[in-house]
Amino acid sequence: MKTFRSILIGLVIASAARVGAEPIGDIISYQGKLTNADGTPVANGTQSVTFNIYENGSPVFTQNSSVATVGGVFSAFLGVGALNFDPVKQYEMGVTFGGTETKHSIASVPVAQVAKSVTVDAIAGSEWRTYTPIWAMTAGNQPSIGNGVIRGSYQKLGRVVYFEMQVATGSTTTFGSGGGVYEFTLPLPAAQDTVSKFTAYLFEAGTAHYLAIGIPQGQGGPSFRVYQNGNTGAGISPTVPFLWRSGCSLSVSGTYQAAE
Repeated sequence: MKTFRSILIGLVIASAARVGAEPIGDIISYQGKLTNADGTPVANGTQSVTFNIYENGSPVFTQNSSVATVGGVFSAFLGVGALNFDPVKQYEMGVTFGGTETKHSIASVPVAQVAKSVTVDAIAGSEWRTYTPIWAMTAGNQPSIGNGVIRGSYQKLGRVVYFEMQVATGSTTTFGSGGGVYEFTLPLPAAQDTVSKFTAYLFEAGTAHYLAIGIPQGQGGPSFRVYQNGNTGAGISPTVPFLWRSGCSLSVSGTYQAAE
């Protein structure tokens, strides 16, 4: 029997809009932990989870998601769209995993209601922005993207940063050498006390798929490294978890607290 054990680290409800465009709706950022019946974390990988929001006991929102777990921990973004939160009503979040649903109260609904009244001009800084990550080696010869693609985007709400980035290698991409591991810059420096971890996905050209984890470096550092799942936890490098070549890719997404 598998269960969901809540370790609600962050539940953020915020209204966001793009300047000069239609509102993109509300987003709930949710983090939790999936465990087996004996309390041990589920295996690292992809798990199917259903999220429900209840208003005074009646369901008003449902989303089925595939979440990546590392040590049982996962993050998910729920697009609740035009759902209207009434501060005088009671709301619960239901999380179903392995056929069992666990519910808990959503305490921050009044904040969401206030956020809905904010004008577009007041939240102009919350639109998604692009950035170009720097791809480096911690030692030895540096990689070069060549005719490949490296790109990133992020959104900052208060001190919470949502980001995603991708590296897709091309025929003239070089991968570095010399025994170091890969390191990538974040869109904004992380807070000194951050404990955030990021979900990473690697694709070996025409061969295999891998899940990994991104970890911010240093105290309040501007970069992160990616570590392979499993007992070795080896850092991603020109030869880990495979021999990098044209047609390979790395995608990373996550949430963290910015330094300011």
